Amino acid sequence: LIADLKEEHIDALLQQEGITDIKAHLFYPGYIDNRDLVTLYSAAFAFLYPSLRESFGIPMLEAMACGTPVITSNTSAMPEVAGADAILVNPQMPSEIADAILQLEKNNDFYRQQSAYITVSHFECTRIREALHLPNRQITAVYNGYSTHFRKNETLDENIIQKYIPQEGFLFFLGNTDPKKNAARTLKAYSLYLK
Repeated sequence: LIADLKEEHIDALLQQEGITDIKAHLFYPGYIDNRDLVTLYSAAFAFLYPSLRESFGIPMLEAMACGTPVITSNTSAMPEVAGADAILVNPQMPSEIADAILQLEKNNDFYRQQSAYITVSHFECTRIREALHLPNRQITAVYNGYSTHFRKNETLDENIIQKYIPQEGFLFFLGNTDPKKNAARTLKAYSLYLK
C-alpha cells in the first residue's frame, strides 16, 4: 500500500527502475484520510520508512504505537527516534530493505518482538520536546496524540481496509516522504523481496 503517490508517478518510477512487473502487487489509493491511519497501521504487516532525511519521523511513532513493525533508515534522526524498536537499514541499499522484510516474514519470534510498541509507550516527553524544539506546554498535545489516538486497533474496520487495499498483511509505505528518492528505492526493495 503506497500512500500519497499518483499512479503516473509510480508508473514512471517502475519504468525508471525496470520493475514494471511488480505493478500488480501495488495498491496506490492516493491520499489516506488521517482518521483511517490507525486501522491501516494496525492491519499492516510492516511499515516502511526508508527516508534519507527526516527531522523527526512522526509516522514511525504512529506505526509503533499501533504495534506495527517499522523498517527505517539508519541515518538522520531515525535511529535516535526509533531506538532499538525498529529495524534500521541503509536507505541507499534496497537489498537491505528487502532482507528486513524477509526477516520479519520468516522469523515469528523476531516479528513479535518488533511489534511490541515499546518506543511510544516509553518515549520520554523530554526527547520529543528536544527533537521537535517545542516548549514544555506544547509537548503534552504531541505526546497525548500518541498515547490516545495512535493505539493498536484490535478490532479492525474491514470497510476502511477495503477502501484502500483488498487484503490484510500488507506493507505500508508513505510515498510523500521525498517521493523522488525514497519511493524509487522502496519499490526496488519490494521488487527484490518478491523474488
